[in-house]
Amino acid sequence: MTYDDHGLMLIGHSALLMPPDLDPRQRADALDSLHYCQLVATKQAGERFAHEDAWAMAYRQGFASLRWLRLSSAHESTTGASVEGAAARPLAEWTTQRHLDFDGLLSTISQRLLDRPEALDQLLTFAVHDQGSTHALSVEFGLLGAGPTLDLCSISTHSPQPIDRTALIAALRRTLPATALTLRALSLKLDGALFAAQRDELHALVAQKERDKPRRLAVEGGRHE
Repeated sequence: MTYDDHGLMLIGHSALLMPPDLDPRQRADALDSLHYCQLVATKQAGERFAHEDAWAMAYRQGFASLRWLRLSSAHESTTGASVEGAAARPLAEWTTQRHLDFDGLLSTISQRLLDRPEALDQLLTFAVHDQGSTHALSVEFGLLGAGPTLDLCSISTHSPQPIDRTALIAALRRTLPATALTLRALSLKLDGALFAAQRDELHALVAQKERDKPRRLAVEGGRHE
């Protein structure tokens, strides 16, 4: 499986690949939903870095409130491992079930970000939190599919060293050394019929929030035959 023709959208700490032939309404519904759920999770649970577990729960509940149905999920917290070693265990079943090329997904996102340093810097502003000698990373990557569906996976870890462009790319490539990290995977499918009644209101709300405080960036680079 290849994602070379997919576009990349950054929303806050999330990097999402999108197929070029996806129905525009499904694409908008998914992006608006993800954007909204990030905002509502912060409003309900507090800042993501300070309240990681509560934020993750509020994030999932946000999707449920918008009529996204959970298809599958995985969760693992580990110590004394690299991202690569830890990810292999809890995510293997999830990626197999969802027919995802996990390495291909991460490789495509990483390369798009390396090709656009300004996009990489924007992702860093949302994905990294520095407090004294502690440096936290929380980044989500995913794939948008027809339906629409969302396959999302987040990596959270801490480092005694500042997290820069190189460290963020290493995390996405699963080569970042980590003494402790948390992985969360979530697959969702939207019930379009139930969502329809709130589509226009949600879009207007998210558009206003984006004007007030931008958190989206479309990254060019998909290859089209």
